[in-house]
Formats: sequence, C-alpha cells, structure tokens
Amino acid sequence: MINKTRIFISSAYETDLKGPRKIIKEYLEQCGHEVPIFEDGDFGTWEKDTLKQCLEIVESSDVVILLINRKSGARSRLMNGNVTPTYLEYVAARQKNKHMLVFVSPNVKQKFNILKAEFDRLYEGYVAEFHRSPNSPYDPLKEWIEDQLESEGTFKQLLEEADPFVWAFLFEVFRDGNWILILIYQNQVNKRTTYPLCSAPH
Repeated sequence: MINKTRIFISSAYETDLKGPRKIIKEYLEQCGHEVPIFEDGDFGTWEKDTLKQCLEIVESSDVVILLINRKSGARSRLMNGNVTPTYLEYVAARQKNKHMLVFVSPNVKQKFNILKAEFDRLYEGYVAEFHRSPNSPYDPLKEWIEDQLESEGTFKQLLEEADPFVWAFLFEVFRDGNWILILIYQNQVNKRTTYPLCSAPH
C-alpha cells in the first residue's frame, strides 16, 4: 500500500511545459498521490497574490518537482532582486528541506554541461570580489552572459538555447547538489520521467 504524498510541480509558465505537467500530474495521481496544480483549478479561485499562494502550497507539500526548460517565466523581465517566481518556489522548498526532483529538457542540460565550468569561474570570482554569496544566482553571470549574447562566439550559440536567468537558476540547482534528470517530452514522459515517483519518499 503506497502512502499518499502531496507533490507540487514547479515550473515557469511556458507552453512547452503544459503537456508534461499534466501528464506527470495524471500519472502521480494514478499512483495514489495528491498533485495540486493551477491549471486544473486545484487551489480554488486565483488569489491576487498567486506567488504567496504557491509558496504556501510548497510549504504544505512533501515533494517538489522542478521542471526547467527554455523560459524563465511568462515575461522575460525579472522580479525585483533578479529572481523569478519559480526560483522563489525553489528557495522555499530548499529552506523547508523538501524532497526535490529536478528535471531539465535535454538540449538545455546538454548545453549547461558545457557552460557550467565558465559559470563556476564567474561565481568564484564574484565571491572573491564581494566576500559573500550573491543575493540572486543571476548576479555573478549577468554581465558575462549579456556580453556573450552580443558577440558571435561559441558561447553565444550555447546561451541562446534558453533565457539568461535559466542558466543562473540551473547553476544554483547544480551547486546545491541536486540530481538533474532529463525531462522526456510527449508520450515518453509518463514512462520514463515519472516512474520513480510511485515510490516517492515521505
């Protein structure tokens, strides 16, 4: 008998992730888990402060699934502090020591594996200069990413795969020691990505 687990699916608002979110939700519910997501109106009526509502759901959940693809959010503009709602959900889950599973689209992960050594150099340089960790994961990388996107070098081609903040977010996830799994799209999502979650810890 599998105990019921409350699982929150966190991701940027992105068309390409609507299908995977729905498939993951349906599969996990078939496994007996509770999976509230906004798309199905599981939280009742939308509140004005939807971020606050999401953070409350994170706190009440046992497991948080983070999906990372190409977009940082519905808008390219970041919130004050160079962060996004999805990133704040991740921080809340980390602070509450939630069990977390991180899935990244194959192309983004492949390019991140090439870029992460450069990101590490920039991060260490930031800490050495300011003698503290950055308030936003984007702060150490922002200037370099902007410069590379204006150039015609190899890094530009890699960075264009995703929004600038996505790279910074993914680098923090990596630095935190989370396993970064491949997000399989379409019909394979429920066969390969979500299989381990039928025995998710609680």
